[in-house]
Amino acid sequence: MNTSLIEVQDLVSSFRSPAGPTRVVDGISFTIPKGKVLGMVGESGCGKSITSLSIMRLLPQPNGFIESGRILFDGTDLLELSLERMENIRGNEIAMVFQEPMTALNPIFSVGEQIGEVLQTHRGMKGRDKKEKAVELLRLVGIPRPDRIAEEYPHQLSGGMRQRVMIAMALSCDPKLLIADEPTTALDVTIQIQILDLIRDFKDKLGTSILFITHDLGVIAEMADEVAVMYLGKIVELASVCDIFDHPSHPYTKGLMESRLVKKRKGDSLICIPGMVPSLTNKPKGCAFSPRCSDCMDICRRESPELKEISPAHFVRCWLSN
Repeated sequence: MNTSLIEVQDLVSSFRSPAGPTRVVDGISFTIPKGKVLGMVGESGCGKSITSLSIMRLLPQPNGFIESGRILFDGTDLLELSLERMENIRGNEIAMVFQEPMTALNPIFSVGEQIGEVLQTHRGMKGRDKKEKAVELLRLVGIPRPDRIAEEYPHQLSGGMRQRVMIAMALSCDPKLLIADEPTTALDVTIQIQILDLIRDFKDKLGTSILFITHDLGVIAEMADEVAVMYLGKIVELASVCDIFDHPSHPYTKGLMESRLVKKRKGDSLICIPGMVPSLTNKPKGCAFSPRCSDCMDICRRESPELKEISPAHFVRCWLSN
């Protein structure tokens, strides 16, 4: 019996430019089983958010486009669906919590109206039923005085409250897949913990699968079942969260682990990965990480390694592991 909810196969997402198409997501593949959490981690610009927007078919237009690949959701390729069918899936079967709710929420409608719009579009609710359900959802995500907050506008709420509103909207139709794109960025630590607890509670209650995108390894350790480490548009390591933290194999993953803000002895300096992420328009030959890798060999500069399984369910894109 197939327990996979979504399978991304060799996805390539690009942007048009005067110099030609620039690949931002470069042939990635992963699977999220039903009820499980895949954490996606990597530096800014590595392609995490473009991956999520590709799944939702919301790449910025007119320059963004999916060049090739398949996105199988419950066995159906999302890339072959009509726009009308895809619009029905968005917010209903697949929901997304964006990184910055202030830009995702409409400033001229109350938060209750915006939640109600989702309920009306996908559940056919109207009038009193729609309003009562919106208030109930705000209560479920821990917002005090939800009947009053439902009448307020995004700018009247704190960052944590706005993020809760986004989660209420995302979960209003009991989606099968929730995509959370850096949902705790710019929130203080106590609010971060509350948001993570909230997402975890809904996952446990509804059996929702989650693609959790973040640059925070602490959040990954707490939330994920499996982890995909991305670098310059490619997945360089894919394994269970335990293997990633206990047995990181790719030099980039090891660098991320060593650079964590963990408790250090007095006088210890922060360990950083040397160099800078190369430009997407001027990628190095061979392995994309080779200019920053202390273990770089000649073959690394000439040829790009494939993602190979080095142990059960542990995949690495590195010549040292092949």
